[in-house]
Amino acid sequence: MMTRARKAAELKPPISIIAACQDEAIFGPWFKDRETWTAWFAFLKVMFGLALDDAEHAIFQQCTGRTAPAPGGYLEATLVIGRRGGKCFRSRFWPG
Repeated sequence: MMTRARKAAELKPPISIIAACQDEAIFGPWFKDRETWTAWFAFLKVMFGLALDDAEHAIFQQCTGRTAPAPGGYLEATLVIGRRGGKCFRSRFWPG
């Protein structure tokens, strides 16, 4: 019989949403040309409170007019996405 401590020790640590998007066993196959997803990956990093590199920080500033994202991320976002903008695809990342 497996004890709780042993089971906990065998569990893998959680991965970030970005790592999940890059992992071929999770969401990776959906992101064929990752260069075209740069702004969306920056958005996901901001929402989940992950660190931004300089290029992502520039995208954040350009899109929001803010100097820095909130530490720890955000619980909600309002997105204005045009027709055929992939709304159904992107909404898969948020429950509800």
